Amino acid sequence: MKQLYDNGEVSKEMFALAQGLDHRARILNRCHINIWLFRTSAIERNLVTPNNGLLVRGDASSGNMNLFGVIKKIISLEYPGQKEVILFQCEWYKWGIIDIDTTRFRHKNEPYVLATQAEQVFLVKLVKKPTCSSVVGLKQRNLFAMPDAC
Repeated sequence: MKQLYDNGEVSKEMFALAQGLDHRARILNRCHINIWLFRTSAIERNLVTPNNGLLVRGDASSGNMNLFGVIKKIISLEYPGQKEVILFQCEWYKWGIIDIDTTRFRHKNEPYVLATQAEQVFLVKLVKKPTCSSVVGLKQRNLFAMPDAC
């Protein structure tokens, strides 16, 4: 692989991936991904603004079913050459038509998602159903919807 890289036949990114992971992984409490600030649920227990809810949009292979959950761990895997992959370990919730049941979980054996696949949402507890929450989507704050030019 080194010879291919030296000859310019392999990109810097591909060469870094071919070197393999650093044998250590870092556990983070928070990270910025896709302009969102994500934090683990443990760090947010005493905070007013929760940033640990997330949505992963489904695709055709999942029947376009979205996943909703909270972040339990943020794991940083590093490759040589300053390349990093962030994983979220999540608790995925079972959901109904409008609300999710935060006492029932799904995909317990598949808790990980690439951080770049996640969008941030707020989970708002319901007064009449204390075990359920409504999912509230967010718009990124530093993006502006500009009117189309005429």
